[in-house]
Amino acid sequence: MSLEFAVTNVGFNTPSSVILDIVLTVLAWIVYVLPQENYAGISNNIERRIYNHRVAGKNTTHWYVYEDCKTPAEALMYEAKLHMEGYEGCTYKEQYI
Repeated sequence: MSLEFAVTNVGFNTPSSVILDIVLTVLAWIVYVLPQENYAGISNNIERRIYNHRVAGKNTTHWYVYEDCKTPAEALMYEAKLHMEGYEGCTYKEQYI
């Protein structure tokens, strides 16, 4: 669902729980893996993040989504699990919690 779709389909009488669900869906957090780099990370804009990795010289050829999460805290739990399994990446992201 695009943000444009969400905005144009929400009216003044839309229940707040529906609006919240739309916002959480639009702002999904992705836990992703770059297997050739042994790297795991999270992003709420996966296209931009993979592009940034590519520009930085990382091999992004076979990247994949490990988990799709509704909150940054949930994504951080999955990312921490991957780091404990040996994947590299940033491990402290207080600003997301």
